[in-house]
Amino acid sequence: MKANIRRALPSDVHAVVDLIRAYALELFSENAAVTPEALLGDGFGSVLEFFIAEAEDLVGFAAWEKTYDVVSGTRGGALLAQFVLERARGTGTGDRLLNAVANEVRSMGGMFLIGLNEPRSGFARTPSMGLSSPALVSLELRRFAVADVTPAEVESVSTSLRPPAPSEH
Repeated sequence: MKANIRRALPSDVHAVVDLIRAYALELFSENAAVTPEALLGDGFGSVLEFFIAEAEDLVGFAAWEKTYDVVSGTRGGALLAQFVLERARGTGTGDRLLNAVANEVRSMGGMFLIGLNEPRSGFARTPSMGLSSPALVSLELRRFAVADVTPAEVESVSTSLRPPAPSEH
């Protein structure tokens, strides 16, 4: 099954809430308190944005927001949560959702994509990402062609948002 990745629309809100509920139950064994009204007020470009994976129905989502690194003066993005239903795992859907977010961040002039590697982000439950301890992780988007992000490149994340210091000669 190859899911189509696209931006979520307000008309997708009930299906997105269902995915968030599945995410909360599976990862945290708790019920999500989010409502369609809350997402319509804050999501879909207001505070956060969603990419969704759609096969016959929605099978995954990535929630993210725009951010900024005040030290380097660069735009970026923060991946807040990512989830793929079990029946769609192993199909590359999660990688394609991450690529969609990274491409969007890059298209707005962003240079990094961050996420918290802790259970609430979903990163810790993604073995292919190779992240094993709680840490702020960053993908410096200028280091690779965003459309070609591979799991190996995701594993080589930097723990700093700052670009490397220029070498002195």
